[in-house]
Amino acid sequence: MQPNVHNFHRSLAGTVRPVFTTGAISATGETICYNGNPGIIGSSADAGGGDGNITYQWQSSLTPDFASPTVISNNAATYDPPAGLTATTWYRRQAKDGTYNPTFTVSSGVWQVTVRPVFTAGEISTAGETICYNGNPGVIGSSANAGGAMGTSPTSGKVV
Repeated sequence: MQPNVHNFHRSLAGTVRPVFTTGAISATGETICYNGNPGIIGSSADAGGGDGNITYQWQSSLTPDFASPTVISNNAATYDPPAGLTATTWYRRQAKDGTYNPTFTVSSGVWQVTVRPVFTAGEISTAGETICYNGNPGVIGSSANAGGAMGTSPTSGKVV
C-alpha cells in the first residue's frame, strides 16, 4: 500500500420498492331507468407498488370532463353508486400510496351511468263523441304520447 492511501469499503442496505401504478376500473358503463340503482363498478386492475399502503378515492361528475367533480368518501378498489340517480353521471377512481405517490392520481377508465328520462304515461284525447246504438265510434286519439324510461311503448311500438 502506498503511504497516506486508505482503503475504505462501505456497504449500504436499502429496500427497492416496485413502481406505483394507479390500476384501472371497468369502463363498460351501463344504462338505468330514471331513479334507478346502478350496479357495482369493478376494478379491472387494483393499484399497487410504491410502499404498498394504497388509498383510493372515488369521484362523480355530471360532465365527462370532471370539471367540478364530487369527491366520494370510499377507500375501496370497487364502488357501488347510490340508488336514485336522476341524471347521467360519470365515475372515476384515484389512488395514492403513503410515501412515494402521496397525492391522488387518476386510475385508467371512466364508468358512465346513463339515466333514461322519467316515464310519462301520456294522455288520451278527452273530447268524447256521441254515437247511436250499434254505431261505429271513432278512433280514440292521443294528445300526448307515452315516453321516457326504457323499452317500447305498448300503444305506439316506438322505443321510449
